[in-house]
Amino acid sequence: MRVIIEGRLPDLTPAVIDEALRMQSGRTGEPFPRYAHQDLELDGIASKSGDLILVRLEAARRDPAHFTDPDRFLPGRRSSPPLVFGHGPHYCLGAVLARAEIGAALSALSRHLPGVRPAEPLESVEWTTNSVDIGPLAVRVTW
Repeated sequence: MRVIIEGRLPDLTPAVIDEALRMQSGRTGEPFPRYAHQDLELDGIASKSGDLILVRLEAARRDPAHFTDPDRFLPGRRSSPPLVFGHGPHYCLGAVLARAEIGAALSALSRHLPGVRPAEPLESVEWTTNSVDIGPLAVRVTW
């Protein structure tokens, strides 16, 4: 995956947090098992009612038919809400707290290190590869 981030840390708004969540949506854990409620065809593959379908959230949030330049970090893009916390009756009860924590961390970082920037190209950052927790092993910065 190659993610492109333009400029310095953007203003801390819900749009920034939503875009960060979109970029990470579905990057951890296993696919979500779902069952077809009716016969359907997706991308040329037929499924019958009752068939098990494995849904990967990162595919939904990186669909180039829905998102222009889906691997680019673009806060404020017009989009549906991130799926990282689920949807409907299964929506995560901790979503508000998680958003507040992300906002607080980014706010503190920009306040205490206003000139922080990557010390190396983002494409060279190594990421964990296990299926439980996905993220950068280290991000070296300078200020």
